[in-house]
Amino acid sequence: MSNYAIIRFDKVKSAAAVDGRLRHHRRDVNVPFVDTSQPNMELRNMPAHQIGYKEFLRSQGICRTRRNAVQAVEFLLAFSPGALSKDQLQSWANSNLQFVSNLVGGRQNIYYAVVHLDESNPHMHIIAAPIIDHKLRWSRIIDGPSDCRKLQSDYADVMQQYGLSRGLDKRISKAVHVDARRYKAELIRDREALDNEKVEINQKKSELEAMESALQAAEGDMLRGAVLLDPDISLHDASPKYKRKLDEIEREREL
Repeated sequence: MSNYAIIRFDKVKSAAAVDGRLRHHRRDVNVPFVDTSQPNMELRNMPAHQIGYKEFLRSQGICRTRRNAVQAVEFLLAFSPGALSKDQLQSWANSNLQFVSNLVGGRQNIYYAVVHLDESNPHMHIIAAPIIDHKLRWSRIIDGPSDCRKLQSDYADVMQQYGLSRGLDKRISKAVHVDARRYKAELIRDREALDNEKVEINQKKSELEAMESALQAAEGDMLRGAVLLDPDISLHDASPKYKRKLDEIEREREL
């Protein structure tokens, strides 16, 4: 069974959106489906630890941006579950950082990097400014499907040292990527629906138990009345279901 190298990227169009993603990645906000007992691995000396993204762009000489400019790119880097050991994670993270640095014009353009260990499979997030010749120029780095396919192949070449390979081309596999935020939102909706169903099931169960108790009480009253009206009724005439109740009535009759 093959173990795959995974790389995805997402274009971000505003500094405010970058700051929002940073709060999520640093767990400054509540994030569902994470194990808070597992500390994440933030790479040190990242600009995000000292300044906001807009100030970071200014420090790189970007004081004004076009309205439709790609102001940042977030990379998600991962591998098949269980493909790497914990001892390999630091080296793997460093290789990722070097790969993305080369892609976006240098290490100085990396704003933030973290390896999340609090989810089901370790993965890495890197936020970078695509600065080429002192301007934000993502289209100079990735421009169209052919560049995306080349990115996948180049990344897989670097990851071969960890026993990871490139997945099938989307044109062959027909696979459709589901955005992580959408996937988690669907999980939350499914969990809420299941919780609501459990509440309804428990309510119906309680109602059925109450009905069963009422029926048993009514049957007991009927049997009690029958015994009092006809003293010749004995325990031997009763079905096993009612023997215990008739036994109680018989004892009452003997008193």
